[in-house]
Amino acid sequence: TDFVYRAIYKDKRKSLNQVKLHWWVLNADAVAFEDKKEWQTKLKQFSNGIPFLPDVRTYSPKVKAIHECGLFDWIKPNDFETKYSNSSDGANEFLDRALKVRKLIKTALGITVTKDSEPVALANRILSRLGLGMMSAGQVREGKQRVRYYTFDPRPIHDEFRSSVFLAQKIRWEKDFAKMATSKLEQAIPVSQNSHHSLINNPSSVTAEKPNKEVDKSCSTSEVVVQNQEEWTKPESIKDVVDFLNAAEDPSALAALREFIPADVLRLASRNLARDKRQQIREWVLEVS
Repeated sequence: TDFVYRAIYKDKRKSLNQVKLHWWVLNADAVAFEDKKEWQTKLKQFSNGIPFLPDVRTYSPKVKAIHECGLFDWIKPNDFETKYSNSSDGANEFLDRALKVRKLIKTALGITVTKDSEPVALANRILSRLGLGMMSAGQVREGKQRVRYYTFDPRPIHDEFRSSVFLAQKIRWEKDFAKMATSKLEQAIPVSQNSHHSLINNPSSVTAEKPNKEVDKSCSTSEVVVQNQEEWTKPESIKDVVDFLNAAEDPSALAALREFIPADVLRLASRNLARDKRQQIREWVLEVS
């Protein structure tokens, strides 16, 4: 079908991944849950060797970068009439916020932000990561200068492809949550102590119910990803984390690990790294913080 061709073959899933990232940005509460499930799968693969970290797909750092830069506080994706320029209201505030998280933006999105960055151009580059963008709305002479204006491009928003992907994501999550609730698989995933929503009572919720102490006996010990702090600090778990740190090749890999593994566990595991690798990790921490 046309959908399959565009999603898989046309640009090697680029458009699909952009739309999925857009969905995650709009459903930020689901991101950490999804990333934990991804790492759970990779941790299980240790029985067959160390997973290749670039193959691990996590969205948390990208979603965090987009939210913290304040892009959608300035650009309203449902407003196709407002005209934006580099001197319009909110432009400087957006650039200031982006500068404060420029390291995160560079690590997660591969976009360089400097004090000389133009707000509209920067916003357009970030929007492109979501398969969105701005379009020219003409130019006006203001004094001795010509000011270019842009509006939010409505075409990608109204694209049937995006709507289909959004619907597929929604259905996938509803089924996934219901299945995980009934099979108690959520007990194998670390959950925030602030979680109070039950997946059983609300399958569409993205917040898992606080797990019981009892582990699902249908899962073997080797298959159950750490459930609490005691499990994290077991020697075999620490060894797994050490292997992940050694396999990390860049700050983005470390950022992904930090989204899933508790900070004190990472610090504990780092003591078992070689001196050069430990120093490299310290430098990456400063870069992604």
